[in-house]
Amino acid sequence: MTKGKNVPVKRLKRNDLIAQREKQKLKHKLNKELRKERKLNEKEKNLESKNNSNKEQKVFSDKNDLKPKAQKNSSYKRAQMEYERKTAEKQKNIEEAKKRQEEKEKALKNYKKSKKNKFKNLCKKTKSGQILMGRQIGSLLDKIEKNNK
Repeated sequence: MTKGKNVPVKRLKRNDLIAQREKQKLKHKLNKELRKERKLNEKEKNLESKNNSNKEQKVFSDKNDLKPKAQKNSSYKRAQMEYERKTAEKQKNIEEAKKRQEEKEKALKNYKKSKKNKFKNLCKKTKSGQILMGRQIGSLLDKIEKNNK
């Protein structure tokens, strides 16, 4: 390569780009299959080694030999179980939301009730129309005590 000279970069044509992507996809698929095979081989080796060690240590009984192996769930059953799990979770979330809403409404009702009582006590007046100062002072004292706690 020569220094200082600008060498034009060859631009790939559209068909070349498509072909290049196809090659990359094929390489990726091949590598994926190889990884799967390696995993399977490792699992088989592990199972063989476990089986060999289990045969030496385990004593078989007639009952254990006659039990059928548990079948794997089919894709339909897995999908059905997943659907049931999701619907149960959704139902649980709805119930929790309702419970929170009820608690919120209850707290709001209590707050309004207490506010109404305070207002009634503060607005009570004498026969001549003057506000009862004892109740005003009592409410202020309650506020101060509440803030000091």
